[in-house]
Amino acid sequence: DGTRRHHIIDATSGYPNTYLLATTVVADSAMIADIMTTTLMTMESMEEIKTYLTLLQNNGINAKVLLQVNENDSLKVYVNNSMKSVVGQVFDGATVEEFSYGTEAQ
Repeated sequence: DGTRRHHIIDATSGYPNTYLLATTVVADSAMIADIMTTTLMTMESMEEIKTYLTLLQNNGINAKVLLQVNENDSLKVYVNNSMKSVVGQVFDGATVEEFSYGTEAQ
């Protein structure tokens, strides 16, 4: 059908979710970054993502995060505050929007 999909499968549907197209995480260890990117790829809303990242932050895990999101068949790129300085204003032809969570949101 021409739809591009990633390799992380949602156990409930048997298909990859279509909300997150890609994630990039820079963390203190490769293992933490890998766990975070895989977990993020299963999430289906920014609210769910912010809750997950806040939970990690509250447990001392901080990371730079970049999300490529499919919103109404349009590419959106979101970065948290610490990743914004790395990426800049434009990424892969899309405008970068900052999002905050946990202590960043206060």
